[in-house]
Amino acid sequence: MYDETPGGKPLYNFSYVDQIYDGLLENKVRPFIELSFMPKKLASDPNALHPFWYKQNVAPPKDWGKWERLIEAFTRHLVDRYGIDEVAQWYFEVWNEPNLDFWAGDPKESTYYELYDRAARAIKRVSTRLRVGGPATAQAAWVDRFLAHCKEKNVPVDFASTHVYGNDKAEDVFGTHEKHSPNPNGLPRRKKSPRTDCRVRFPKHSAHLERIQRQLHE
Repeated sequence: MYDETPGGKPLYNFSYVDQIYDGLLENKVRPFIELSFMPKKLASDPNALHPFWYKQNVAPPKDWGKWERLIEAFTRHLVDRYGIDEVAQWYFEVWNEPNLDFWAGDPKESTYYELYDRAARAIKRVSTRLRVGGPATAQAAWVDRFLAHCKEKNVPVDFASTHVYGNDKAEDVFGTHEKHSPNPNGLPRRKKSPRTDCRVRFPKHSAHLERIQRQLHE
């Protein structure tokens, strides 16, 4: 996807991504794009490899301008290939769980904001119709501060995203001690089909979630 000439000039090749997106769209599945991880030739630290088997690089870019131009070139390529009416229905999420070991920026939060800001502005230069968001953290970390940052710095944001897992507790995600019965009304359980209902139920009265929702809609 990204390479450089001996003189440091960026070279782009999106052909592998095209094949994946073509296959998804042929099967009526719209991509949800996660802009990560860092291309090896663009990484500030080539040894900042995550323990996962595919050894993705989690370092910030060695050149923020090259990162921004890569995102703009990639986004423009998608619009040219699939059309703005199609791509405007997709979501562009910047990175994956930067509050954990998937991001080696130091300090983590402020360097992620720069990564996000540059990506978001690059995407919007292609078209203001495109949707971009973050911070893609685990356990709702940074979400309120991220939205406040975007408002203060006038950075585009169309959605807030986070990842919550089945073993996360309310204390970890919302800072509350609420407990919710899986069958709160005491009604007989319906026998579900093998295709499990995947809706996520958040605590109804979580002040933390309500604050995030208010910030997102301001």
